[in-house]
Amino acid sequence: MSDLLIILVVLGALIVVGVVIFNWWQEKTFRNRIANDFKPSKRDVLIEDFQVNTESFRQERIKYSAKNKQEPSLDDFSERNIAQRKEPVFDEVDEEFETTPQSTFQEYSNDVGEATKLTIEDIAAEDIEAFSSAGHHVQATETVSTLADTPEIAHEQFTKSSTYVIDEVSIPAELHAQVDLIALLFAAIPIAQSKVIGLESQFKEFPERTFAYGLTTQNEWISVRDSKPDHTFTQIAYSLQLADRGGAVNRATLNRFQHMVETIGLDLSAHVEWQGAGDPLNNATTLDQFCIEVDKTVGFHLLANNGASFHATKLRGLAEAQGLSLGNDGRFHHNQTVPPYQLEFAVKNYEGNAFSASMLKSSVMHGVTFQLDIPTVKNSADVFDNMVQVAKSMAKSLDASIVDDNKKMLGDIQLEKIRQQLKVINATMIAKGIIPGSPHALRLFS
Repeated sequence: MSDLLIILVVLGALIVVGVVIFNWWQEKTFRNRIANDFKPSKRDVLIEDFQVNTESFRQERIKYSAKNKQEPSLDDFSERNIAQRKEPVFDEVDEEFETTPQSTFQEYSNDVGEATKLTIEDIAAEDIEAFSSAGHHVQATETVSTLADTPEIAHEQFTKSSTYVIDEVSIPAELHAQVDLIALLFAAIPIAQSKVIGLESQFKEFPERTFAYGLTTQNEWISVRDSKPDHTFTQIAYSLQLADRGGAVNRATLNRFQHMVETIGLDLSAHVEWQGAGDPLNNATTLDQFCIEVDKTVGFHLLANNGASFHATKLRGLAEAQGLSLGNDGRFHHNQTVPPYQLEFAVKNYEGNAFSASMLKSSVMHGVTFQLDIPTVKNSADVFDNMVQVAKSMAKSLDASIVDDNKKMLGDIQLEKIRQQLKVINATMIAKGIIPGSPHALRLFS
């Protein structure tokens, strides 16, 4: 073994021994520190029980009293005062309250100062008058005629014995809070129909849809235009439709309508209340965006195979056999079978020319187009299925195929995708509060 190797071995051993010693010393230091930190604390008078040597205190007090002879002893002081003191008996207080049920707060407040004389009947009358003046209808179900044991209990009993009913504001069923800007005019006395019919004519200058309804004394909303001279109204409702397929109303129209309604309110001595929240112009813009989102039409084409054609007379016979009828707009209409016989879907000429009685007698056609207006149809998914069945039945007789705008065949998969889109649009409209195919939807998407 060389000298260098021996030196390295010795140095390694010294380093190991040094590390061991250092660790031992460091561990000992930490143990001492922990022991010092957690050693038992000294006596703490705040934690330990506080004890007073009462006997020693009493002896000192007696010595002090004997020396000065001016202060009585604690014993004398306690005995004298205890003998003269009389504690109140709660039974006596209860009897006093029971014998004076009509007493006022004044009789039981003499020790704390002068008070206002108010009975429970006065409080009830003032509360009822306050609620009545605030526009609330108050119906008292029980009269509080006696004073309770405490004012808090009296107030609780009065609250429980009274029922407050807030009258709900009604609007005509033909109007919709999401579609119309509505103003209600509350009259102090019934308004004659002749006076209202003259003021209602001022709205004829509006190109937008405006409506006027009156609430009769029989609590029935009727159109002012359809009212009779013997009608009188307790409320008047004026409305302006905020949007349609032509777009939203503008600020100038809204301002002019609001000014006219306020003027009519002054003429009729009626209080005007505007329904809805927010800026009407923002509401109109939001409604217009909603219309753009859901105003969709589902359509497909029925084209003769291999570029052939078919006679219009045959088409008319097949269409009428499926329950369609020729409408004034030059299309075949498929309407509901029950009133109000609302349009469900239509069939028009693929070339774009309108159908007519003379044209159907002599023309030759290459195809037709089926159309369904989603917002104006109730249960559009079911109507779409019926439209597909009618198209398939006519396709067999005309040797034609159902294709899209790119003349690609529509199979069951593509038709199912269209059906799912219909359900999404219907759900969107329902979430907005506008039911597809309802009178409000028909008015909005017209």
